[in-house]
Amino acid sequence: MKRYSLLVLLFSAIIVLSGCLTAQYKVYKFDFKDKTSGTLTITYVNIFSQIYDDEDPDSVLNSDYSELAADYLMGSEVESAFPNAKVVSKKLYEDNYKLNGELVLEFDDISDVNLFQYDKKAPYQFYIPSDEDYFDTDGEKPADYMPVVFWDKKMRSLEVTTTISEMEETDRSLLSTWKANK
Repeated sequence: MKRYSLLVLLFSAIIVLSGCLTAQYKVYKFDFKDKTSGTLTITYVNIFSQIYDDEDPDSVLNSDYSELAADYLMGSEVESAFPNAKVVSKKLYEDNYKLNGELVLEFDDISDVNLFQYDKKAPYQFYIPSDEDYFDTDGEKPADYMPVVFWDKKMRSLEVTTTISEMEETDRSLLSTWKANK
């Protein structure tokens, strides 16, 4: 009976602390050293917690901040998304009263950072991840139904911005939680 009670308590805590860690925008900036290698800087703009009506905001913010620090800053969640790229730096910072995150990766081949080029004459291509929506680019996005951005092969710097999630009235920025924990 004691074990059952502990499981019920644990399951209840998971439900109560089940906010969702997310960001409003994600900016990908590719800078080339040569035709195949360079750096990718990914900026997460306005990191926040999605909080549902029946949840305690402070508990969700603390839980989401712990996840952010453990899995992304100190952990290897990012490395698993780009296993062939080298993580140069990870940081959180404040900009315009929002918490942002920045990840810098070095790559030796464009495929290491999910860029594609059919052949040496073809444009660079980037497939927008399925959990993100196109927002803006310095390249070309040919059609709404195609989640792909193209850039001229002569460009040395490429940028695309996607939206991840819009903040709702009940959602809260992680900025104050980050400030309290730094």
